[in-house]
Formats: sequence, structure tokens, C-alpha cells
Amino acid sequence: MTNLGGDAEMGGLTLSFPQLKDIRGGVERNRFDKITKYSPPDRIYNRRVKRKIESKYLMIEGWNGRWRSRDSREFSIEIDVPTELDYLIINVRGVLRYRGGEMAYIPRESLKWRINKISMSTRFKFL
Repeated sequence: MTNLGGDAEMGGLTLSFPQLKDIRGGVERNRFDKITKYSPPDRIYNRRVKRKIESKYLMIEGWNGRWRSRDSREFSIEIDVPTELDYLIINVRGVLRYRGGEMAYIPRESLKWRINKISMSTRFKFL
């Protein structure tokens, strides 16, 4: 994920997997300050209700403090997908927080992919 706006105070990239409660596999490469895995019943912050709620499925989040303009962050994960699944749904969300509390979300609502392959790679840029 690349910040194409001004310098941000912080930001992150979240991948969530509504069909999975946990994973076998792990982070292969990381360029974030912190990577966190949340599995039910871990508690996560929900901006819509402005409080922590119990997670219902697996989520992996890369988070970074100070994120300068044009800087890129990424992480790669390897997941063993259960054989009984015909496809894997992945929700993707990125966020940057700028000075003064202004927030930028990519996309505005979570992006959902239906993946038939086990290996994939993608890049996101904030415009």
C-alpha cells in the first residue's frame, strides 16, 4: 500500500477472511511496524460503533506509525486453505490517519474478493 497523499500520522492494511476462524501458515514478509492476527473471540475496534467488538472471523492487520508521503508498506502471508472450500473470500481495507484526525480509507467500503487460486498478489495506492 502506497501513501500518495501528504505525510500521515499512522495507517494500516487489513485482510479479513469471513470463512476462517484461524489459519495455519503465517507472515512471510513484513514492512509494517506491527502485524497482528485476530481470531474469535478477540476484540477489535469498530469505527462505526466506536467501540471494541468481538471478532467473528480471522483478520490480519499491518499497522504503521508515521507514514510519509510516497512511502509503501506491505506484508505477505501464506495460508493453508481448507480443502472443503471451493473458493476463499478476502476482505481488504486500508486506512491512513492524517494530522488533525482526517482519515483516508481505501476503498470507502471494504473490498471483497472471491479467490479460486491459493496464491495471489496485489498492490493498493492511496490517491
